[in-house]
Amino acid sequence: MTEEIILSGRFFPNSYISENHLESTPKSFNGVNWYISVDTTYDYLTVSIHNDNASYLQSFDTNIKVNLEYENNRSETDNLEKTFDFKFDHKNNTFCIKDFIALEEFGKYYEDYDFSINAIIHFSANREKEIVEEIDFCDPNSASNDIILKFKDSPDKVLYSSKCMLSINSKVFKVMFNSDFEEKNKKTIDLDDKFEEFKALLKAIYPTNQQNVINRENIEILINLADKYDMPFLMNRCVAFIRNAEDIPNDVKFLLADRYSLPVIHNECIQRLNDVKSLENLQDSEVFENLTDEEASKRKRGKWN
Repeated sequence: MTEEIILSGRFFPNSYISENHLESTPKSFNGVNWYISVDTTYDYLTVSIHNDNASYLQSFDTNIKVNLEYENNRSETDNLEKTFDFKFDHKNNTFCIKDFIALEEFGKYYEDYDFSINAIIHFSANREKEIVEEIDFCDPNSASNDIILKFKDSPDKVLYSSKCMLSINSKVFKVMFNSDFEEKNKKTIDLDDKFEEFKALLKAIYPTNQQNVINRENIEILINLADKYDMPFLMNRCVAFIRNAEDIPNDVKFLLADRYSLPVIHNECIQRLNDVKSLENLQDSEVFENLTDEEASKRKRGKWN
C-alpha cells in the first residue's frame, strides 16, 4: 500500500469557473478520498487539506509538504513551500492554513496571477482501532434502538434504528423526533421508501468497517435519500464518490449535479464540455431530456457556466 499521495491543481483567481476557489480532484488512500482546496476570501491565500473519512476506526498521522508556484501576466514567477505535521481522524478531517501567503505579497492585482499548487501527503502511521461487529438492522438485539421502521413495499419486514442516530444525520428526522409531531412519541413509523434502499442508507450513516458502503450500485439511491432527508454529511460523501468515480459517465454526473444542485460537480462537467461537439452530444443524449427546464435552456443557448 502506498505511503504517500500527491494532490495538485491550478488556480485562476480571475476565472469565471473557479470563483476564487479551487478544490482538486480527489485522490484515494486506504478507502478515504483526499483533497486540496485554495481560497482567497480573506486577506490571505488559504490552503486546506481535507478528506471524507467518516469512520472513528481510522486515523492518519501525516507530514504535508505544500508547494505553491505562481506566475503573473508579465511572466514573473516565484514559489513558496511549507511543511506541516497533522493527525487526521473522523473529527478532525480538515487541516487549514489560513495564512499560507498574504495577498499583499502580489500587490493590488493578485488576479493577474495563475497558481499551481501541489501537496505531498506522507502517511507516517495509519491506525485502525479494534474492529466492531457489524450491525444487523433487521435484528432488534444487534444494536441500541428505540424506533422501528416499516415500509409499504415490504410489509413483513422492519428495520431497527435509533432516533438519536437518525436525528444527528438528518435535519428532517431531527425535526420529526424533537418537535410537536406525532412521530415524536411513536415507537414505530411508516416510511414511503423502499426497504432495501433505506437499509443501504442506515449502513452508510452508522459506523462500520465495511469498505465501499457507497458504491456504483447504490450511489443514486443514497444521494436521493440524502437529499430527501436533508443529510449534509452523507451528501458530501456522495459528492466525493461521484467526483472520484471513473465509471460514471460525464453526462450522468451532469444530470446528478443538475438534479441535486451540486455546483462543484456541475463545474467539473462543464470543463469537460470543451467544444461544440461535446455540447451537441449532451443535447442528443437521454440525459438531456431529464435536465431541469432552466438547465436545459442554458445548454441550448450555449451558456456553459
